Amino acid sequence: MELRIARMAAYDGIAFAKFTSSKDLRELLATKGYKEIPTSPETIKNIVMKFAEMTRNKYKVQIQGLRDQKFNLTFDEWTNGRNRRYINLNLHG
Repeated sequence: MELRIARMAAYDGIAFAKFTSSKDLRELLATKGYKEIPTSPETIKNIVMKFAEMTRNKYKVQIQGLRDQKFNLTFDEWTNGRNRRYINLNLHG
């Protein structure tokens, strides 16, 4: 469930409160077999943050395994049309 909720929040931009207020969304998740769907936006936020931490740790372990290899890092920084700043990090092995 964590993967689906995190993906819907990040990729589709669904607000945390929408998971608790949308009857249809809750029914869809229930038909997928998720029995206990959280009832507060704070719980949804905690699920997303926990999943992000797990994913971050997974990639940290992978990158630390590259210590003996040579690799390059490239950075790219940009600002979108809404004046939000982003930075991209590429690891070349």
